[in-house]
Amino acid sequence: MKQDLVSPDAFLSRLRAVEILLRFPAGTVTEDLNVLAGELDSTSATLANATAAVAYAAFAGLVRIAATLVQWHGAVLDAAPDTDRFLRSAKARYQLWLKEYEKQMAAASLVQASGTLPDVSSLDDAVKFLNAIGTVPLPLGMIAQDQPFARIHGPHLDEHPKTEARPLTVAFLKFQIDSVDAQYIHQLTPGEVHDLELEVRVSRWPEEHSELELTPISVEPPSTYEFPSFRFSRPDGDPPYILHHRARAILKSGARLARAAIRI
Repeated sequence: MKQDLVSPDAFLSRLRAVEILLRFPAGTVTEDLNVLAGELDSTSATLANATAAVAYAAFAGLVRIAATLVQWHGAVLDAAPDTDRFLRSAKARYQLWLKEYEKQMAAASLVQASGTLPDVSSLDDAVKFLNAIGTVPLPLGMIAQDQPFARIHGPHLDEHPKTEARPLTVAFLKFQIDSVDAQYIHQLTPGEVHDLELEVRVSRWPEEHSELELTPISVEPPSTYEFPSFRFSRPDGDPPYILHHRARAILKSGARLARAAIRI
C-alpha cells in the first residue's frame, strides 16, 4: 500500500516563496520567484493527494506571474522603456491561469486572493497583490511511498482503498530555443526561424482526455509572432510520461517568449 509522508521540498519551496511575497518589495530578486515556481511545479507532480497537487500547481503559476509584476515594479522605478509590457504580460498570463483553475475547488482560495490582478495599475496595487497571494493557506504537501501491503483480517480482506481521480499535472523538464536553454522570458531575433524544443513530464493525465496541447505565448500582441502548438496524444501504459517535441517559430517583430499555456 502507499504511506503518505510530508514532502520537505514542497514545504521549503512554499515557505521561501511566501517569505518573498509577504516581504516585497524588500530585497526581492525576480529570479528567486521564477526558480521557486519551477520547484513548486515539479513538487506538485509528486504529491499523493490530488487536491494538494492542484493547489501547489496553481500557487506555482501565481508565483511565476508575481515574478513578472516584480519586474514591472523594478522597471517603473528604474524608468526603463516600455515598462507596461510586464504588466500586460502578467495580466494576460493571469487570464490563462484563471481559465485553468477558476473552476477547481482546490484553487478557490487562490482564485479569490488573486482577483485584484486585472485592476492593478499602480505599484501599490502590485505590492498588495503579492502580499495577498502570499497569505493563502495551502494543503499539507504529502508524497506517497510504497510500503508492503498490510493484510486486513475480516470480511473485506481483498479490498483495496479507492483512489480519487487525479487532474492533469505537467512539469517542464526542458524548453530550448535554438538548442539553448530558454529562461522564463527569452529575447528572440525577429525575421528569423527559430527551433523550439520542449520536453515535459506528465505524471497525471485525466482519463477523459486523449490529447495534450502546449502553446507558447508572448508578452507582445499575437500579430507579431507565429509560435507552434505542441500536441501530444496520450501514450500507452501508465504515467508518468516523458514527452518530447521540436517545432519552428517565426517572429514578425521583436517579441519576448513568456511561458507555455496548457490545454487538453
